[in-house]
Amino acid sequence: MRATRTLPWMAAAAGLLLALPALAGPPGGGFGGPPDGERLGRLFEMRAERLAEALDLTAEQRAAYERIRDEARTAAQAKRDRMQTLREETRALLDGAAPDPTLVGQKAIELHQLRGELRATHEQAKARFEALLDDTQKAQLEALDAMRPAGRRGDRMGRPPRGPRPSDRPGH
Repeated sequence: MRATRTLPWMAAAAGLLLALPALAGPPGGGFGGPPDGERLGRLFEMRAERLAEALDLTAEQRAAYERIRDEARTAAQAKRDRMQTLREETRALLDGAAPDPTLVGQKAIELHQLRGELRATHEQAKARFEALLDDTQKAQLEALDAMRPAGRRGDRMGRPPRGPRPSDRPGH
């Protein structure tokens, strides 16, 4: 009697396990997964178009905005590529039998410097874009920025802001 009650549950579980790959979606960009390069590019294009519409940019402003974005993207890509290489090299060092602290530290320092350079690239592009805007458009941009969730304002490259550093706290 017990076997007859267990059999339907086992069949249902087996069916679910067989269906999981079909539910997972396409690799590199299914629901909940990281977007692939093409999807990410389309996402940025859609955001840029919505921003241009929200600020009611003129044709000249749109063209200048596209140039600024393209230049910033090109400048940032080399930095992102180097950062990825550094992360992989650091992981390989740390996974080794006896990681050299000096080499790991040098890679961490270079990665930190590249993050700062990437942030500066984005800030320069934003400043160039804001210089294109009139006062009304600047006010609209500020209002749009204020509506974005706190962790999405470019703080720490899109990650939520962390608390004060120990050196910033009283008594340290």
